[in-house]
Amino acid sequence: MSYVEYEQFLKDCGTPRTDAENGEVALKKSDAIKSLILLSDTDIGVLGGDVYELESDGYFRPTYNNWYCDKNTDRKVTFSEESRKVAYEYLSNYREKIDSITMYVLVIDA
Repeated sequence: MSYVEYEQFLKDCGTPRTDAENGEVALKKSDAIKSLILLSDTDIGVLGGDVYELESDGYFRPTYNNWYCDKNTDRKVTFSEESRKVAYEYLSNYREKIDSITMYVLVIDA
């Protein structure tokens, strides 16, 4: 998948967090995980991400939960692989509140 195809995925599945053109796009957990899978054949890494709760009026309330992956890694895998693994583990383990809509913004290293 190319970065252009990834951007199309964000347009199709994401919700713009602001009115700014090409601004942050928030994804449901399942779509955020799918985006990591779609990026798996690329060198695109995930620098980190932020978690929001989407309120009924469309406001993205920050939960102040987030993650990051340090680019300076001594591991034998590439940064892009390691960063997607870190993001996947965070997303998979994040406990969403039952009565809220949780959204995730991925910070991509493109």
